[in-house]
Amino acid sequence: MTIAEASKIPNSPIGLVFWWQDWDNYYSMFVWADGWIEVRRIVNGKQTTIFTEETLALKKGVGETNSVELDLKPKDATIFINGTKVQRFKGRQPKDGGVIGVYGISPEDAPATFTFDNFVVNTHDE
Repeated sequence: MTIAEASKIPNSPIGLVFWWQDWDNYYSMFVWADGWIEVRRIVNGKQTTIFTEETLALKKGVGETNSVELDLKPKDATIFINGTKVQRFKGRQPKDGGVIGVYGISPEDAPATFTFDNFVVNTHDE
């Protein structure tokens, strides 16, 4: 995933939505071009931040491409960035496993361009 253009980097993250049940119940993982990552959980429309941290695993800067992998299991998830394990956290997937998708945010006064390439979803044999 790449933040191809962004004039307001702190307000223009790129990420993934996962364990999505509906727009009131899901998880999101965002990365910023300045090296930060954050995971949020939305339950009944209320947002909680699970963690926010700066990581050396991210390639910093607009135009840099970062490979992001989510290893999702029924009760936890692990995030890998550019092959480096960044964080493991507890969570809860919906009964049907949920939906996964891509996400980008930019302010109205400073549009951003995001690119996603080689988006792959695999299942676990447990």
